Amino acid sequence: MFSIHIFNVGHGDSIILETKIAKKSYYSIIDCKKVGLKTPIVEFLKKKKIKNIHSLFLTHFHSDHCSGLPQLLDYLIENKGTLEFFISPYLPHELDLKEHLWSVLYDDSNRIQRKEIIKAIGAIQKLSSITHDNKKVLSVHILYEGNNTPSAWQSHLHPGLLFAPVNPNPEEAIQYLRTVIKEAELGGKAINSLSHTFMFQYNRGANISIAAFTGDLEGRAWRAVKNRCLDITQNAIKDKLRFLKIPHHGALNPSMAQNLAAMINSKTRFVASISCGPAKSQHPHENTLKFIKNQFPLCEIACTNITSHCHTKGLPSIPQDILQQTEKDIDFMECAMSGQPFDPQSSQPGACAGDHIFSISGNEYTLNRSTGLPCAL
Repeated sequence: MFSIHIFNVGHGDSIILETKIAKKSYYSIIDCKKVGLKTPIVEFLKKKKIKNIHSLFLTHFHSDHCSGLPQLLDYLIENKGTLEFFISPYLPHELDLKEHLWSVLYDDSNRIQRKEIIKAIGAIQKLSSITHDNKKVLSVHILYEGNNTPSAWQSHLHPGLLFAPVNPNPEEAIQYLRTVIKEAELGGKAINSLSHTFMFQYNRGANISIAAFTGDLEGRAWRAVKNRCLDITQNAIKDKLRFLKIPHHGALNPSMAQNLAAMINSKTRFVASISCGPAKSQHPHENTLKFIKNQFPLCEIACTNITSHCHTKGLPSIPQDILQQTEKDIDFMECAMSGQPFDPQSSQPGACAGDHIFSISGNEYTLNRSTGLPCAL
């Protein structure tokens, strides 16, 4: 059994991977955002009494993907938790360049949060592990190294799953970082292009299922990602894709649309998950939703919250107190960083799919929406 838990954290990402092998469950985390005083991933771990994490993937350093790391660290320390692998984006080795990078991502008004995140990232790498001989976390920067054959699949980062990185390669990582450091006003887009993008493959006999995670990927990087996905899977992704995390909260992305149309067959049945705040302008963009619906008629769209496009049509949603109470405080910084206007009234609509769970056994999948609301598109 393979499950993907997507948590409703508004404008941000928090995801847990789960596999069950011989009645034992394994868990990995992809990004971790704090919402108000709580971190939904930590609340999930508490409820399930989970303290052993196999891998922690950090797609990129924007706060809506990593602001929950201090709370995750506290939870694992308090419960004597373990971590096997910490997978983070490429960082320059020079200390002054690192400091410059962080200053671009977090301005002086967020200095405390920046320090907490940096401290947590360092401490997470000092946690204990179970499987390694030295009982220490193995920290890795997994980049696409040019292997575009099936041998690119790796089996050690999560039991029961194969993993393959597709973005960025070392040269692209350096190029994007230089853009961030030299041209701060383009920092957001460059960091998004630096997003770890990767695939997981779940095999059960002859049944192959592929899940693709894209962080906040945007721009020209999409062409390379499309080609690498097709090559590594030997075109199997065209028919075997079952889950796609839509990047950058569904923002307008013509390059993504063009390359997804070439990467996935129009009659493939899969879930497109979009993590977004309630009725956020441009996230997701109306054109992104229409493209997915028209290009892939069998695709199930799962937006965590009611979109601006659907809200203007008066479609129903379910209020969620945690987001209604904290959206104004949390998302101001992210809106400011993205250059989007902040509208405090946009938090009034509620959840659409809310938290949702994608599960697959054999070649069939199920999608469980916590709100019970179907996609109205």
